[in-house]
Amino acid sequence: MRVSLIFDCGIGDLFVIKVAGNLCGTNEMGTVEYGVDHVGIPLLVIMGHSKCRAVTAVVKRAELQGNLANLAKSIEPAVERARAGAAYLEEQELIDEAARENVWHQIETLFANSDAVSNAVRERRLEVVGAFYNVEEGDVAWMDKHPRQNELLRTVG
Repeated sequence: MRVSLIFDCGIGDLFVIKVAGNLCGTNEMGTVEYGVDHVGIPLLVIMGHSKCRAVTAVVKRAELQGNLANLAKSIEPAVERARAGAAYLEEQELIDEAARENVWHQIETLFANSDAVSNAVRERRLEVVGAFYNVEEGDVAWMDKHPRQNELLRTVG
């Protein structure tokens, strides 16, 4: 997915970090912190997408080896939330719902593990929002701020 095309932006207009499963691991958080503290980004979008293969592997309980197994562990909480809240969904719908839940889960991870991001949000230098890209339709559904953002920001730092 070419983020600059989705948002109709040119080279250098966006500070983009792409990683399988849109995870917020140590390296990704460090890159976000660089963007916040040194580039001055005002908006951070954590964007999942439909038909995400990393989420699909977790939903289908695929046997993964090495670092892929570690990546899957970071997605499992979102998949479990989706399963608990939407047991009636067909498999593809469950995958997409788990990808949406993963957006929220990664924002929670970011707030819990990055004082720089949490402080920037508290100081209103940064806004963090979720989004979901539909790969078939080519559109972005904005998910807004995390529904528990204020609570999450009070419990960190």
